[in-house]
Amino acid sequence: MHIEASLYTRGSVAILEGPYTLPTQNCEMKFYYHMFGGDCGSLLVYINSGDSVKLVFNITGEQGKDWLGASVQLKSDYAFRIHITATRGSSYKGDIAIDDISFKVREKNLNNDNNLSKTNI
Repeated sequence: MHIEASLYTRGSVAILEGPYTLPTQNCEMKFYYHMFGGDCGSLLVYINSGDSVKLVFNITGEQGKDWLGASVQLKSDYAFRIHITATRGSSYKGDIAIDDISFKVREKNLNNDNNLSKTNI
């Protein structure tokens, strides 16, 4: 996902909405993000589960020229969706991008307690 700041007004929002996912008590979401320019807005990640929406990642402002990695722990007793939101800053000088999103779920298994599965979107 990329939000091009020069095409929109302050506070404009781009939302990437994931599919519904089964409940989990131990899921790790990893992704890379790039926030460059003096007027970058915010990058937020929410977990939308049942009747609740919880902010699990929040970063605002320029983060430099390099791509940075992030890891977020997800927990839900109910099916859930991830919403990734990028908000434009005060001027056209600040773009936000996100890439290579993956989920790793640790599942308990009678034969192997460390069974890992990975899903990319």
